[in-house]
Amino acid sequence: DSAQSNDQAASLAAALRAFDAKVARLGVEEAKAAAEERVKYSDMVAVECGPRGPAKGKVLAQVLGPFLEAANSALSGLAVGYEVDFETSGELELVVKKGASRIPVSAISPGERVRLLYVLQVAVARLAKVGVVIFDDAQAMDEAGRAATKKLAADFNREGGQVLMLTCAPAPAPAACAKLPAGVIAYKVQDGRVERLGGSS
Repeated sequence: DSAQSNDQAASLAAALRAFDAKVARLGVEEAKAAAEERVKYSDMVAVECGPRGPAKGKVLAQVLGPFLEAANSALSGLAVGYEVDFETSGELELVVKKGASRIPVSAISPGERVRLLYVLQVAVARLAKVGVVIFDDAQAMDEAGRAATKKLAADFNREGGQVLMLTCAPAPAPAACAKLPAGVIAYKVQDGRVERLGGSS
């Protein structure tokens, strides 16, 4: 009986060792499977969220969408058929679109760049609910550009905003100041002194 009990105990011990080994192997296999799953998930995240992944475009569309809508609304009154957009395939870059053509901002004329800057300023002001924008370097544009800028300023003024336009151009004649649109006031700054030339608030 004693020998039989010893054999049973030895068999039970061997069975327990085999069971422990099997559990250990299962643990290793589960850990390996979990690690492979993590690698697979990491690869998927890298593809989706990488520099050229679709997630980047979706996030940028959500962030930039309202800004582009406001900018193109302002631009539509100045240049029919033109839009601004962002190139997102590489570095984020502002581009001007006309139909299927995409023109880098660096390729447009200095006067057009100034006018585009004004449009973007008005777009930001509308989104941020800021009541004042500053247009600088207005003399860099041709007559058509200045006329478009006046229209942009007048539209913003009708919404309750104010535009400060800075220029190095000679001061307008009193007769010209008398014809300034409503909401436009002309000042002359010289030698530290500010002189109101005309216009109405």
